[in-house]
Amino acid sequence: MGMDLVEQELLVGVGGMAWAFNISKKRDANGKEIDIPVHDYTSLLISRPKAFPFDLKTRSAEREDLVWLQYHEAVDNGEIKGIK
Repeated sequence: MGMDLVEQELLVGVGGMAWAFNISKKRDANGKEIDIPVHDYTSLLISRPKAFPFDLKTRSAEREDLVWLQYHEAVDNGEIKGIK
């Protein structure tokens, strides 16, 4: 049951990001895409990918406004701490 819940939450989270943002590889000063290191993980007990550069742009001004609105509602309701 736990795995099913995690998979559903992951699908909703990734789906929301795909709805709101265009996510692409970062480009260097010459406009060439910067490759993502495929096998660069932490050495912790629960391994995860190390941070890498990428571009994140909203799909539209309306979607950006909605993302910020929901963010501020979550902060105001105490659901998240927010950006300092």
